[in-house]
Amino acid sequence: MSKIQNTHVSSWVSFLAGAFLLGTGEIATATAGQLEDGVEAYKLGKYTESIYILRPLAESGDKDAQYHIALIYSNGYGIPQDYEKSSYWYRKAADQGLVNAQIVVGFGYYLGRWGFSKDYVLSHMWLSLAASQGNIDGANERDRLARRMSPAEIAKAQKLARDWKSEGKGLEKVVVPSPPKSANPPPKSPTLEPTQSGVLTDPLMSLQYLKAPHRPDDVAVIIGNSDYSLTSNDIPSVPPAKNDAAAMRRYAAEALGIQEGNIIFVENATSTQMTEIFGNERSHKGKIFNWVKPGKSRVFVYYAGHGAPISKDTAVLVPVDATPSGLPVSGYPLNLLYANLAKLHAESVTVVLESCFSGASEAGAVIAAASPVLITAKPSIVPPNITVIAAGAADQIASWDQDKSHGLMTKAFLLGMSGDADKPPYGNGDGVVSFDEIGPYISENVKYMARRYWGRDQDVIVILGQIRDGQ
Repeated sequence: MSKIQNTHVSSWVSFLAGAFLLGTGEIATATAGQLEDGVEAYKLGKYTESIYILRPLAESGDKDAQYHIALIYSNGYGIPQDYEKSSYWYRKAADQGLVNAQIVVGFGYYLGRWGFSKDYVLSHMWLSLAASQGNIDGANERDRLARRMSPAEIAKAQKLARDWKSEGKGLEKVVVPSPPKSANPPPKSPTLEPTQSGVLTDPLMSLQYLKAPHRPDDVAVIIGNSDYSLTSNDIPSVPPAKNDAAAMRRYAAEALGIQEGNIIFVENATSTQMTEIFGNERSHKGKIFNWVKPGKSRVFVYYAGHGAPISKDTAVLVPVDATPSGLPVSGYPLNLLYANLAKLHAESVTVVLESCFSGASEAGAVIAAASPVLITAKPSIVPPNITVIAAGAADQIASWDQDKSHGLMTKAFLLGMSGDADKPPYGNGDGVVSFDEIGPYISENVKYMARRYWGRDQDVIVILGQIRDGQ
């Protein structure tokens, strides 16, 4: 792989060209393989095409088709967001026992969102049904909700759940309404709450990657810093970081072939945890050093969360126990990260940062829909055997998706690595996504969506390192 230093891939095109509106005429009867085709279109981001393919299956009772259509409507993927339609299809799938749909419906009634009225009894019922299928999130959230309910309400919810299991008896109050005849104006996008919605309605968690060969010597570090309330109220939370890290963990296992035992996964990493993993100025021999086999291991590092500049040339990743005034001490310097990773003597090192520089103050980095961090992407700082993909240039903001479910760069990266970047005009269709393909794909898509959603520029930085065999 050739080495490219300090490269900004800045050209951009609209990747939504060719989207079409669904008509109201009859749709052909479902054929064999139609579900697979519809789900594949969904995974590739062809959402209107996905609805067109899946609608006949959904109307004939296929719960997986119903669920995917609900996801598209609820998130406004490629079409106007419509909670009336999404809640209808979520309920259809939930009524057929699809556990993910039952979770969504349960949370919808719990929060009074996504087209559902706030109703603790119905929420408890649907979360209980999901829990009865072995879903841990359903059980945990049901038990948490129960603390807000009276004994009579809990008893009523339990009866509804029992009746549902016994052929749907006693569910007059929760009968699925008729399909809406027309779309309502799309409401304002909601703020997803990772502790409640998490990856449950996350399309990135259903992406399909080419199964990579098992690589027992490879190591990954994945950090998602989302909750900064531990020691300071001055640093805002980063809602997408939790979902981003979860999706990237799955990518590391399935697309990179890294075994679960070799993935260091940390949500809300403290200063001590980051030092224990990567080492410090006195010693580079942190946890990851001990896990790497020199010359054999490939290393993948992903970080999502806040960061800040502490001097003209120095930036730090921000642990969750930091305070704005204490960042020079508690922040983890990027220069140190790169330097210590270079000392691993790994076959290759790839660093993906869902972050960029936007400035900081004593009150913390408070910028709507962004995670600020300084990326000092200079040849003297990034060693030649390290590849870095950073969400934006030094004076830009790392934007989030409109519903705050993911960072734009992470979303584009995973979609691209699932196969989109291998297709023209980015790739050659050989079934392998190279850095030469993923770089332009991420840049063009992120730049377009940052302008479309937030009216700002965002240029992904790609610095390609050399693979050094035998080090």
